[in-house]
Amino acid sequence: MDYFFAFALAFIISLFGSVQPGPVNLAVLTSSIQRKYKNAFFIALGGSWPEFMFSFIAFKLAAFVMVLPIFIAYFKIAIIIVLIILAIYLWFSKANISASVSNKNGFVLGSLLAILNPQLILFWLAAIAYIQTNQILNLFHNNYILVLFCLGAMFGALVFHILLIYLSKRWFSNMTTVFLKYADKIVASIFAFLAIFQIIKIFN
Repeated sequence: MDYFFAFALAFIISLFGSVQPGPVNLAVLTSSIQRKYKNAFFIALGGSWPEFMFSFIAFKLAAFVMVLPIFIAYFKIAIIIVLIILAIYLWFSKANISASVSNKNGFVLGSLLAILNPQLILFWLAAIAYIQTNQILNLFHNNYILVLFCLGAMFGALVFHILLIYLSKRWFSNMTTVFLKYADKIVASIFAFLAIFQIIKIFN
């Protein structure tokens, strides 16, 4: 049951976390708006697999810092700081809608755009730390849970990108406007809510 829950939990986090207009999303959306759906799909594939890598790296970082006594004492405070940093960054960030899209090497383009977006490590580190400290699931129970969690992160991003391609076929201009205008602030609000919730738990 924990195995399925680990996959599903990461899938949901990745699906909703991908809402922010990052470089891969913008490249997928740009290609879809140009009706280059095959290229958009390969960008989506290339931009999704690094989620596995980044969530795995975040796992290792979390495992390292959690054994440090001084960090354990302030672990919940560290989570709050990370969540607030992410919320502020996303709230004030501006989407770079000039993402370059090519007819060739869509997979390579998507991979590069995702790999060159290291904030994903911070995102997954915050998510993993939040899950562990709130005892939602023991992600360090065994390696199978680790792999399934990372796979869930990858497939959650992929499903979102494919959904983005599908929706863009029906609502080109309207969807683009809404997506770019509100997505970052929605995700930022979620992080801010989690930070506030964590602060309340500390003082209760």
